[in-house]
Amino acid sequence: QAGGAGGEGGGAPADPWRFTPTIDGSSAEWPSDAHFTTSASTDAFIGWDDVNLFIALSHPDVATGGSQHWLLAYVGNGGAGSTTGVPHGSQQPTLPFSASFLIRWKLDNSYSSLETWNGSSWTATSPLFGSGGAVLAENGNGVELAVPLATLAVNDDLEVLVTLVYEGAGFESTYAATPLGTITDGDFDPDYSEYWAFDRQSPLGPAGYTPSP
Repeated sequence: QAGGAGGEGGGAPADPWRFTPTIDGSSAEWPSDAHFTTSASTDAFIGWDDVNLFIALSHPDVATGGSQHWLLAYVGNGGAGSTTGVPHGSQQPTLPFSASFLIRWKLDNSYSSLETWNGSSWTATSPLFGSGGAVLAENGNGVELAVPLATLAVNDDLEVLVTLVYEGAGFESTYAATPLGTITDGDFDPDYSEYWAFDRQSPLGPAGYTPSP
């Protein structure tokens, strides 16, 4: 169920936006105010409730991609982090915000991790999904995941950038990103230029925001 209900009679504040999907790999139940178009003209969804961050993505590589295809979601909480991303092959981007965490999943489901910025380097905890309340499900071209906000040290401020990366030698690329203008789709080792900065106490749905900076 999605949305923040406003009060009547001029004055009652609207409830913060919230949405809780069933994690089954299908984005069919997601509301339009959580829908984004990626740089590859495919669909992505970002949402949250009081417990979890939710991300869904649709792309043919979800169904067919191998161990060199990655889903990446950089997450910030308004606090300290890094503007240097995690290397994948010879791609290591500059980030447009200070990310504290990176959610990683190989599209063949052979590996997942949570990368945490410890002040000087990225450290990995693996597996991410199936432990600590983090869950993931695939359904054809779709993937859907939930990661506890407490794991990501997120309170009200939430910063997110989602993308796919291919690290195969000679064909490395970054693609299917949201915000869609953060990269030129399919480029090798691009530096991201935009991200989403959400206020979890606002009634505004995620798709109502303008990309930052």
